[in-house]
Amino acid sequence: MKDSELNALVTLLDDEDTEVTEIAEDRLMRMGADALPILEHRWENTDDYLLQTRLEELIERIRLNDLETELRFWADMESEDLLKGMWIISRSAYPDYPLEKLRADFAQMYHEAWTQVGIHGNAIDQVKQLNDYLFRLKGFGPNETDFHLPANSLINRVLETRRGNPITLCVIYLLIAQKLGLPVFGVNLPNIFVLMYRSEVRDFYINAFNKGVIFMREDLEEYVSQLPITTQENFFEPCGNLEIIARCLRNLVVAYGKTHESRARQLKRMLDIVSAYA
Repeated sequence: MKDSELNALVTLLDDEDTEVTEIAEDRLMRMGADALPILEHRWENTDDYLLQTRLEELIERIRLNDLETELRFWADMESEDLLKGMWIISRSAYPDYPLEKLRADFAQMYHEAWTQVGIHGNAIDQVKQLNDYLFRLKGFGPNETDFHLPANSLINRVLETRRGNPITLCVIYLLIAQKLGLPVFGVNLPNIFVLMYRSEVRDFYINAFNKGVIFMREDLEEYVSQLPITTQENFFEPCGNLEIIARCLRNLVVAYGKTHESRARQLKRMLDIVSAYA
């Protein structure tokens, strides 16, 4: 569609006839992301409050539809790419954040971890070296003052602030560890997310929310036994990327639930998409 036709459709958005505006909105929705530049330009340059409101709502709907389509494709075809899944979540709040920036940041951290720390020795030694890099040199740690802050679940913000929640800190840890060739995987425990190191000698667990402290299976069993739930074997086994993304989305639904209901509904739809594939 030519720009002139697009502009004509945008002009119809402030028509007094609601049927006309609905037709214009429907055609713009079907155009998807291609319509965004003109819609955003018009939104920035109009003083008409009603038109600006309609434009803002339409832009949000198009972005959401585009995001849901991308998430559905990721869940179906690309779920092995955990970083991309985390990026899609971040785009719910930062729609223009580039994936290339995120990949470059992780490539830099991998390079630093390999050259500055080195990953040598036995399994415990390797984890201690990675802990030193991530928690001492890079300064990553828990956001204990505002645990439910939405930014704690957005990986781009965690990279900027160095503060996150259990799942984002674990994701950063396991992405670097796996790139280094370490057999580290996510473990989707009730109430907390941790990591497992698959060792030829003995598996052990890592709490990235507590500076990478190491603990054993019996420690987890004792923790779970104190919860009002029935213990299941899968509590202690590695989980897949779909489960990781679903848990991250679930955290965000809770975080936005009382302060931003429309955003919470958006994230709940995204959670439903991922849950259908998990």
